[in-house]
Order: sequence, then C-alpha cells, then structure tokens
Amino acid sequence: MLPIAAINIRDLFRESAWTWIGLIFAIVVLAWIIVRVRAVFHSDDDPAENANQILSEIREMYEEGKLSEEEFRSIKGRLIQQQASTRAGDE
Repeated sequence: MLPIAAINIRDLFRESAWTWIGLIFAIVVLAWIIVRVRAVFHSDDDPAENANQILSEIREMYEEGKLSEEEFRSIKGRLIQQQASTRAGDE
C-alpha cells in the first residue's frame, strides 16, 4: 500500500492535469503571437532591393516587347525618383 503522501500527490496531479495542459497551451499560443507581431514590426524589407527587383522585371517586359520604350522610360524614371526620395528621407 502506498503512503498517504504519495496518494495525495497522485490525486493532486490528476485534478490539475487539465489546468497544466491549458496553461502550457496558452503559453505556446502566446509565444506564437509574440513571434508573429515581432516579425511584422521587424521586417527586413529593403525598399531599394524591392525597387531593383521591379526595375529588372520592367526591363524584361520591355525586352520582350510587352512595354513600349516610352512606358519603360516613364516607369524607370518614377522608380529612380522614388529611390532618390527614399534615400534622402533616410539621411
């Protein structure tokens, strides 16, 4: 036969098992939410990198004949102007 202390501990764990499971689940969900929020606020999106990617895609479209020379120059000019204003704002 088990001592009374061992029986009380076993009953305590049995009664509080759902509480512990719920607590662990809540902590995991909270940690996941914190990671997601931090990812939103600490995104490493570099506007210059994005503009360069857009410029290369526009250049491809121009070379394939999907854009006229006038459209290509207009879009390219806007992207360069946007990059220059972004850089001036950073300084």
